[in-house]
Amino acid sequence: MKNNIRNISSDSITRLNGRTRLSSVSNALASPHVLPSFDVHTLYKVKMSRSSKKLDNFFGEYAPHDICIKEIKKEGLKAILQSKAPLCYFLYHLLQEYSSENLFFFIELEQYESFTYSSIGQQIATAQHIFNTYLTRNSYFEVNLDDKVRKTVTQALDKKDVKNCFNSAKRAVYSLLESSYIKFRNTDTFQEMIRNCGRYKICLL
Repeated sequence: MKNNIRNISSDSITRLNGRTRLSSVSNALASPHVLPSFDVHTLYKVKMSRSSKKLDNFFGEYAPHDICIKEIKKEGLKAILQSKAPLCYFLYHLLQEYSSENLFFFIELEQYESFTYSSIGQQIATAQHIFNTYLTRNSYFEVNLDDKVRKTVTQALDKKDVKNCFNSAKRAVYSLLESSYIKFRNTDTFQEMIRNCGRYKICLL
């Protein structure tokens, strides 16, 4: 079964659904206008989510899909952040360069933004916990962001702006992850990822 479903592209899924036109998200990603890398990441995340749902609908809820190596080579950080197995290799690299807190912080913010809270109080408490864990001076997982970004988050929390309070911090840490990913591409760990994850993966395109 796995051998028959490797490297399935979005074009294949589109033909199965009887549609051939690109989505608005794909059009935005292909636009000649250059978007900031973080905004491209946001659009890419939406695109991958839609592709994943299509695969789940076609193969079943627990289809064993992941972002393929070809896609990661093409799209870089935004692709590997949506992956499963390749992301573990990137985390290993971050652990070696003592910057794993950047990835932990980014993933926690992704979860924070997607979670459905039972009350505004619960969301405020969660936001404060994230701030204490990653943005408080000398915290165990302190992220190396400048004081201006920390101040922006603090002011937003004081105003109880829980929806947008981490926007500037998320953009800043994404830039740090981009720098780490560039280094990661030139490591033995990256080559090991290619060898171990380069086959038998469904490609979400």
